[in-house]
Amino acid sequence: MRVVIIALVVILLGLAALSVGLTLFVFYIPQKKRMPNDKVRDSRIPAHLCQHMNDTYRKMDEIPHEIIELTSYDGYKLVGHYYELGGAGAPIVIGVHGYHGVYKFDGVGSFNYAIDYKKNILLIDQRAHGKSGSHFTCFGLKERYDCKQWVDYVLERFGQQQDIYLLGVSMGAATVTMTTALNLPYQVKAVIADCGYTSPEAIIKNTGKSMGICTAVAYPFVYAGAWLLAKIKLDEATSIEAVKRLKLPILFIHGQKDDFVPLEMARELYETCGSSKKQLYVAPDAYHAMSGIVDTKKYGKVIDEFISSL
Repeated sequence: MRVVIIALVVILLGLAALSVGLTLFVFYIPQKKRMPNDKVRDSRIPAHLCQHMNDTYRKMDEIPHEIIELTSYDGYKLVGHYYELGGAGAPIVIGVHGYHGVYKFDGVGSFNYAIDYKKNILLIDQRAHGKSGSHFTCFGLKERYDCKQWVDYVLERFGQQQDIYLLGVSMGAATVTMTTALNLPYQVKAVIADCGYTSPEAIIKNTGKSMGICTAVAYPFVYAGAWLLAKIKLDEATSIEAVKRLKLPILFIHGQKDDFVPLEMARELYETCGSSKKQLYVAPDAYHAMSGIVDTKKYGKVIDEFISSL
């Protein structure tokens, strides 16, 4: 009997360790693991695109801008980077980057769009990224409340007549789509969701499978660990459920060659979406989170034409 008890304890401890390990791997982003906001040196990105991105990075550094800090609903620092590129009173784009991303990399397309079409832009550091607080990313589940807080901040600072657009890339797209379920004010005029996933569960399982992990076995431990350590339930909200009830205009953008978030997810979101004003643009030859980089001018034109049609 004693041997059985010891064996059970060992098994339970092993399962607990597995859950913690998977949770830390998926959700934990300490400061030292955060992508830097310096030059792009990724050998996987063609040299001309690296140059284009670095030119945009330089603009982001050189153009006068304001660093804004808020405190999240659960006590963490949230940081934003505000650029007045369209002048006082121009619409404000709230740009939201993706998983393990930075406001500069994922903001190349939206920043250049704001310059070309005279919009002001607030590029935020999501929690557990950049200079924002927390060490746990939550796949949009807590970030949706942060995004809503940025909307409230913009209206409090710039007035109730301020038009706002939400533009998210990858996990940022999931963040902004899930934010739409939080009774957004009428000043939010449209949403642009670039390469977003349908749900946290779907993208975690899809990524696990691509890594050769048996997700049927691993996912329950990820779910439990997320609940215990990150304080989230992975099924408490999804993009697919949010868009079912969506009334706001929404533009879905997705790279044709996206090898991280399947294009089928964008098609599913588009087909499920309840908005009477919706559009899906598939960017040719673009990999994940690269639609606004491989052809910045086309990216901006697609967004402008959609917004101008409202």
